[in-house]
Amino acid sequence: MPTYEISVAGSLGPAAGQTFTGLAVDPGPAVTVLSGDLDRRGLQVLLDRMHAMDLELLAIRREPRG
Repeated sequence: MPTYEISVAGSLGPAAGQTFTGLAVDPGPAVTVLSGDLDRRGLQVLLDRMHAMDLELLAIRREPRG
């Protein structure tokens, strides 16, 4: 399963860990990075959830397989 790193604008609070179960949440002052292993369907579900929460997507990066 590929590993993705998804950056969103703003600092998501501690509740983000509960909202995005199974992903690492790294909140910064201006950008929060979510990362974890996602299949194609899991990535779509995550993007749909982010859209419903009106989060501003900044970047999606798929980690190279190593």
